[in-house]
Amino acid sequence: MIERYLTKEMAELWKEEKRFEYWFLVEKTVAEVQGEMGIIPKECAEEIKKASFSLSEIKELEKETGHDVIAFLKSIENHLSDEKAKSYLHYGLTSYDIVDTAWALQLRDGIEIIINSLKKLKEIIKNLALKYENLVMMGRTHGIFAEPITFGLK
Repeated sequence: MIERYLTKEMAELWKEEKRFEYWFLVEKTVAEVQGEMGIIPKECAEEIKKASFSLSEIKELEKETGHDVIAFLKSIENHLSDEKAKSYLHYGLTSYDIVDTAWALQLRDGIEIIINSLKKLKEIIKNLALKYENLVMMGRTHGIFAEPITFGLK
């Protein structure tokens, strides 16, 4: 993304750390559901939900592993004290179970930002049309001037 074209909200959403936050949200949610379903021990799911990660640590680990998801998981493991919980982190999942799901959530939130911006733009255009509804202006058709119309109609 080219930052100069981003709103603050959109820039925040697509920051590198935010990507890992979404990944972690997916990991925690999967662990929680697996715990509720008896796939993994509930106490392990609770430990995973309480864990954290470090962006700087992920970057260092990625240099060693050459894989962003493995680096991310190792960072979480480093913040888990319960060895049993470590063995259930990412249980039954592939990298893209996490990456694709998190990306879909991030896209959903980005679309919400765009929708809210469009709603604001619609309101601005409506107010301008009402403010200048009787202002006469040159109409155009097929790239040439036409009969006069009002700005409010346009």
